[in-house]
Amino acid sequence: MRHVWELVVPFFATLTRLDAVTKLCERLQSTLRCLDDQFRDLNRTRSKRMESWTAYWTIRGKPAAAISILLLFL
Repeated sequence: MRHVWELVVPFFATLTRLDAVTKLCERLQSTLRCLDDQFRDLNRTRSKRMESWTAYWTIRGKPAAAISILLLFL
């Protein structure tokens, strides 16, 4: 019977470690997904900011276009 326990105990200990590693991997995967979403949102915000900045300088360089755009909103 002792030989069986020598095989079973390390087996379950390994399963417990594997379960812990699996949980750790799931947490890391969740964290990476969260970071990916945050970077994606940051890039969207940055690109919107750049688009508005480019539009500002384009309009500023062309007063006639700026006036026509303003008239569209009135």
